[in-house]
Amino acid sequence: MVTDIASAAAVGAGGGAGLGAIRIGDEIAALEVMGIKSISFVATIRSFSLVSVQVVVLAAALAFYGVNPNFALTV
Repeated sequence: MVTDIASAAAVGAGGGAGLGAIRIGDEIAALEVMGIKSISFVATIRSFSLVSVQVVVLAAALAFYGVNPNFALTV
């Protein structure tokens, strides 16, 4: 459980640092100049990438440990 909390803190800190770097690099200001809502754009891109990576990691873990992908349907 402590490892989970530490991992969540590290991921959250990394996300915050990434947003800060984008803000300093004026990338968010450039999005706003182009008329794109910066917060929704950044949040959408990060959420999409998180979900897509989780699917790949889960599939790899299931294949590595030999779990049948249809296991949830048989329970």
